[in-house]
Amino acid sequence: YIAFMTTQIEEYLNSNRREAKNKDEEHIPSLAEYAAQRPLFSGGRLSIALTAVGMGTDFSDLSEAWAKTARIRELAEQLIVITNDLFSFEKEKKAGDYHNWISLLVIHQGMTEDKAREYLIAEHARLLKEFMEQDAEWTQQYNPDNDLVLAILKQVKYKVSGVVDWSIKDTVRYSK
Repeated sequence: YIAFMTTQIEEYLNSNRREAKNKDEEHIPSLAEYAAQRPLFSGGRLSIALTAVGMGTDFSDLSEAWAKTARIRELAEQLIVITNDLFSFEKEKKAGDYHNWISLLVIHQGMTEDKAREYLIAEHARLLKEFMEQDAEWTQQYNPDNDLVLAILKQVKYKVSGVVDWSIKDTVRYSK
């Protein structure tokens, strides 16, 4: 697990360096580049990876359940990223920061800000639907052998809902 977390932290730091370099060099990332890097520099992936730390069990015990939850953890990362970008767009726009899905859709796809926002909200809804379907598959067919899977899902759901709560109630980061 230490090797896994070391890799996660290194990816987070390297991605943040890449984002800073992009800003310094005024490099506007492609949509594909942004999609690949956003979960890393946002901390979304790191947050989800840290799930195992809070579970009070050895990571080797979690490995099978961790593998089984790969897709729902990926969906959670994407939901976190989109939520952050929806809330942060206006502030980032004022700062001239184009590291945001809405800005990049405007730049690369020629969408209006409203259309880009609508597209992103629809994408969030699509991902959330899949997330909830995945969750329902595990929770509606209870099997004691899947207790660790259910524990991971619970922690991941806390992280996704926590991002929204933090964005709305706790931070001034996204204030206009």
